[in-house]
Amino acid sequence: MAVKKFLIISGILLVSGYGFFIFLNNQSQTNSVSPSSMTESEIQETYGPLIPIYFGQVQMRASVADTDGERQRGLSLTPSLPVGIVKLFVFDVPVVAPFWMKDMNYPIDILWLDSGKKIIHVESNLDPKTYPTTFGPTEPSLYVIETPAGLAVREGMNVGTSFTW
Repeated sequence: MAVKKFLIISGILLVSGYGFFIFLNNQSQTNSVSPSSMTESEIQETYGPLIPIYFGQVQMRASVADTDGERQRGLSLTPSLPVGIVKLFVFDVPVVAPFWMKDMNYPIDILWLDSGKKIIHVESNLDPKTYPTTFGPTEPSLYVIETPAGLAVREGMNVGTSFTW
């Protein structure tokens, strides 16, 4: 009888503990926001207004940085880039624009484009741990695009190919 009582109590405790674990796990998932589960308004709030941008038939949406402050801030301190979102840096005149990974939380690809919107330089899968190293071409660019890591290789974004917007 004592063994039966022990087994029943152990079973109840085991089921209760498992239920509590599931509850805590669901709580932590509901309280954390991953970019893949962000709503459109959360994306807009985090990355700002978005414009359509194309690489061949691939359509993305770009958050534009066209002021000194926006260019300096870039994607710093953002949680990551949701699928289909990129950061487009627009300069007033072509400049040699080295970039670094200061205050970044995730790896990215960086593409430098000339005034014709053609890629002149690509850096793939740059890790935040590379800070304070800078990356970029020696020739001037008018535009720079930051994408999720791996996108450049996956989509064949190479020197000489073009974007439109």
